[in-house]
Amino acid sequence: MRRRGEDTNCRESAKLLVIFALFIFYKIRYLLNRFEHRPLDHQVENKKPLSQKGGFLVEWNKDMRKSEVIILIIILSSFVVGAYFYPQMPEKMASHWNIQGQVDGYMSKFWGLFLMPFISIGMFLLFILIPKIDPLKANIEKFRKYFDGFIILVIVFLFYIYLLTIFWNIGLRFNIGQLIIPALAILFYYCGVLIENAKRNWFIGIRTPWTLSNDKVWEKTHQLGGKFFKMVGIVALFGIFFPNYAFFFVLVPVILVAIYTIIYSYFEYKKEIG
Repeated sequence: MRRRGEDTNCRESAKLLVIFALFIFYKIRYLLNRFEHRPLDHQVENKKPLSQKGGFLVEWNKDMRKSEVIILIIILSSFVVGAYFYPQMPEKMASHWNIQGQVDGYMSKFWGLFLMPFISIGMFLLFILIPKIDPLKANIEKFRKYFDGFIILVIVFLFYIYLLTIFWNIGLRFNIGQLIIPALAILFYYCGVLIENAKRNWFIGIRTPWTLSNDKVWEKTHQLGGKFFKMVGIVALFGIFFPNYAFFFVLVPVILVAIYTIIYSYFEYKKEIG
């Protein structure tokens, strides 16, 4: 009876966390909209009271981007999943694996189930903030659909890792590295798509002193870097067949691409300035 009471209390706590997360998200978004001098509720003639239109969530949804709605649904789903599986979790949950796929870290089941959703909320808010505070925000709007797609993909990736962690802790056994690699491959391939379409800004893309100083250098570097990141995504898939070295098929190409694009942007800048 005591265990059942604890599980019930945790589920109630999870519900409160979801409500709290929604409230914080709403307030931050409201303040950001005020900061941009754009009212949260669109001004229309003969506007009906909120009580006649379904409450503040209806008005809120009208102001949200489709990508934000999708991400919010995923994050809320993660809280629901955590509350559902809470009774089945061990007191100490496996939470970290080394590159050989062996567990080398644990945490309490509360944080094991709800830390990832909170991280997702933090990243989501950061992604919402970036296009609003960047001095070159007009450039971000030029490739916003690709950026929105990237945000969705990152949150889906975190949700996927979250589900793998839960499945492991309820007793399923698998090589977690082999299952993460395909997801990383997709993520890096889409990074290539995003990079190819990115316009000069201070937060997104290959930001070196030379790409940020010249539009042509930015464009050339990102066209090349985008192709390289797509190749990284393809190369990463080979890690599926070599599980003991899976993450090397990701880390080594990423490091090489990062170094090469930095050097490339420097020499392209030298060419541009003569």
